[in-house]
Amino acid sequence: RSGLAEQPAASALLLVDGFARQHVMLALQFTDLEATAGWADRLRQLVDPAAMPGLAKVLAAGAFDPGEGEPGDFPGDEFEFGLGLLLDGIEALVARATR
Repeated sequence: RSGLAEQPAASALLLVDGFARQHVMLALQFTDLEATAGWADRLRQLVDPAAMPGLAKVLAAGAFDPGEGEPGDFPGDEFEFGLGLLLDGIEALVARATR
């Protein structure tokens, strides 16, 4: 019903399905707070700023650090953000296909 042909519609479905599956795995990983504590700090030790300046800048900004006093809803927030991007992209694809 989207207006997409069968192949792009199936590809969009597989993309959303894969995204959702990966985020279930991410959420399961982050349920063990003890195992994930300090994850960003360990990553900072491994990342060479000269080789990966973009990632080094993100880490320095604290983008992967928990909020003050609150662990936050990292997997949930990331799921909503990513799903929104995917759906916006699919919406743009549908708009181009139905012009």
